[in-house]
Amino acid sequence: IAVGSYSKFSGGERGRIDIGSILANQTLINNKAENGLDLILIDEVLESVDEEGVKNIIQSMENIDKTMLLITQNEINTLPNQVITFEKQNGKLQIV
Repeated sequence: IAVGSYSKFSGGERGRIDIGSILANQTLINNKAENGLDLILIDEVLESVDEEGVKNIIQSMENIDKTMLLITQNEINTLPNQVITFEKQNGKLQIV
C-alpha cells in the first residue's frame, strides 16, 4: 500500500475523510455559484464509523449553517427530534 493511500485508513477514518471531502466540495461549489447551495447530501459514509465517532461527527456538523440530509443505516440517537427513521415492512418503506 502506498504512503498516503486512502486504503491504509480504517473504515472510521475513511468515513471522516469522506465527510470532510463532501463539505470541502460543497464549499467550493458555493464559492462558484452565485447564490450558493444550502443543502448537503451525505449518503452512507458513516457505516464503518463506531457509535461514538458517529455521535462526534453529528455534533460537529450541527455547527454548520446548512440544511443536511444524512442517510445512514446506523442508529442515531444523538438528535432524536431531527431524525426520521424508515424501516422496510412487507416490501414497503415506512416511517417509524
